Amino acid sequence: MIPMPKFELSSPGTLAEVVAATARANGGVSILAGGTDLIVHVKHGLRKPEHLVWLGKVTELRTFSFSPELGLRIGAMCTLDEIATSPALRQYYPEIAEAARSVASPAIRNRATVGGNLCQDTRCFYYNQSESWRSALGGCIKGELPSAANNSICHATPGLAKCAAAFCSDLAPLLIALGASVNLLNQNGARTIGLAELYRDDGANHLALKSGEVITEVLIPATQPNQFTAFRKLRDRRAIDFALVNVGLNVALDSDLICRNVKIVIGAVQSVPVEVQTVGAILKDQRLTTELIHRAAEEAASVVTPVPNVGATVGYRKRMARVLVERALLEVRSRSSKAM
Repeated sequence: MIPMPKFELSSPGTLAEVVAATARANGGVSILAGGTDLIVHVKHGLRKPEHLVWLGKVTELRTFSFSPELGLRIGAMCTLDEIATSPALRQYYPEIAEAARSVASPAIRNRATVGGNLCQDTRCFYYNQSESWRSALGGCIKGELPSAANNSICHATPGLAKCAAAFCSDLAPLLIALGASVNLLNQNGARTIGLAELYRDDGANHLALKSGEVITEVLIPATQPNQFTAFRKLRDRRAIDFALVNVGLNVALDSDLICRNVKIVIGAVQSVPVEVQTVGAILKDQRLTTELIHRAAEEAASVVTPVPNVGATVGYRKRMARVLVERALLEVRSRSSKAM
């Protein structure tokens, strides 16, 4: 058994108390939701918070509302199991339910939350190890160790002075493709940003959150009659494992299979979900033929730049990015043909 280090724990019951607790901590605070990511990191010495603020008692963060006209609002503390089994989601946003259902195992989905999945840490073979393993390696940019020789090195990309740890959230690529936004709150007030703006391309510091800021709600626009979405995921095993590559796709197709408003986002290959805008440009206002799908998938594979840090080769992950994009596009074409 790996022991837990000492820290101060707050259990606020309202959002106002959450704001007060994070402000009072004055740095050194970590937000604890379901704990399926953070607690593992704390036990392995990857995170050493002085103060944990647990959100489990804040009922305001467990709200869930849906309107066919206004769209979907999901509280940050809704669990992935609640999302995966929601009748409204399975009817109007089945791919979101599918993405949630693809995460880990039933036991983990019962604890893991939407906000936690969107804010999970980046992953790397050289980082997600025990403290003794990392000490033998000599540290890295993301996993700095006291007096370690390699604290300025990314072992996955030794020639770069930036951490290349991969962001493996399964919800983020699809929600970004759907145009989702998030409500944020701290002691300075509330703000709303597009979900894509939450992330920055820096594996060691990938969340663009301000001091003490927490996600309170995820907002997803209403779907349109001609809108089709798809989610695809590659992993070593069908349960437990994090994604090696995942794809979220959102496209509007008219009755002649002409593409409108195409958005394809690929995750788990870089430190941020990658919107492959060149693929959108290839597809926009074009008929979704098999030849065009092949071309778009090849372009997607050429754009993403995975690094060897999550247990599969770069070449394999690039090829599978092409395969997943192709399968997603073929799926939406098939579904649109049946719907029209």
